[in-house]
Amino acid sequence: MTCGNLIIHIYLPPNLEEEPDQPTLATMILTRGYEWVYDSETKIEGTTGGLNILQEHLEQQGLQEVLQKSSQVVAVGTASVEGEPLAQRRKAGKRAENIMIRIQKALPKGNQITRDGFYYLNLGKYTDQCHSTYTVESDTAYQRKVMVVSVLNSKNSTKQEIETKVKEHLSELPKELSSKCYSDFEFTL
Repeated sequence: MTCGNLIIHIYLPPNLEEEPDQPTLATMILTRGYEWVYDSETKIEGTTGGLNILQEHLEQQGLQEVLQKSSQVVAVGTASVEGEPLAQRRKAGKRAENIMIRIQKALPKGNQITRDGFYYLNLGKYTDQCHSTYTVESDTAYQRKVMVVSVLNSKNSTKQEIETKVKEHLSELPKELSSKCYSDFEFTL
């Protein structure tokens, strides 16, 4: 999906039609230079408005339709390979919190998401095993993606079922986006 000069990839599972009663996930990822600025919890590369760009795009029609159909939403925090693991984990957690603030502001009126439908996923630091050699922070920008997971068809699902489905879904994304390439998987309400 293209929103202005921003491309948002939406990854849907191949079995969308086969399991209508199972939680279905749509992962929205900002791309083309719209990653987190290295060492920032509030700035996104390629913008002057920081997280406002995320809210603006979440408010566009195509994404509003996805959010309208969602029963839960997951704000995903990521950090790149540089830095001390604990500091990067904290940074990724704060990024997830900041994404959630924008999601809540952008939700369409009449959405199905209840107070218990907002989840945070801290993936922590990108791991050494998944990256190639880098020389500057801009070489690792792809590791600092801005991600939102929309959960559909999950009204009767437990937190554990949602977490399992999110973990399975994110591990199947292309390598540079896969949750397998991060140090943590901290899924919380």
